[in-house]
Amino acid sequence: MSLNLTQKLAFRLYNLSWSCALPWLRRNHRLAEGFMQRTLKTGLPAANLWIQAASVGEAYLALELIRNLRTARPLKILVTSNTRQGMEILTHNLSDQQLNNGRIQPQVGYFPFDKPAIMQMAVATIHPQVMVLLETEIW
Repeated sequence: MSLNLTQKLAFRLYNLSWSCALPWLRRNHRLAEGFMQRTLKTGLPAANLWIQAASVGEAYLALELIRNLRTARPLKILVTSNTRQGMEILTHNLSDQQLNNGRIQPQVGYFPFDKPAIMQMAVATIHPQVMVLLETEIW
């Protein structure tokens, strides 16, 4: 995908805006939890399938999708959420469970901030074959 000059400038401005906003976002009580993961200071694991569940409702939907998946080979799944409540639901329901006879290996993490540089790094690190966006709430 080739971007024209206006699009390139818009992305650079958006990326710069995020750089300016991140120190302030770190002070936000709702975003401080998981901040290191949201900025990829502590990484997210590689996964074959990445499911983004914005909050509580989408977390329950992600659980149903995962519980109903059937696979003949091992499948690493990363499920991310934007909220503490979504994370709690996912962590509580996916920890220490035998899914599809142990073939499904789920992990949970906070969804990275929408800063272009962070998202590029997230996709390169996670390297999913498939991504399912239940809801993103990208601002």
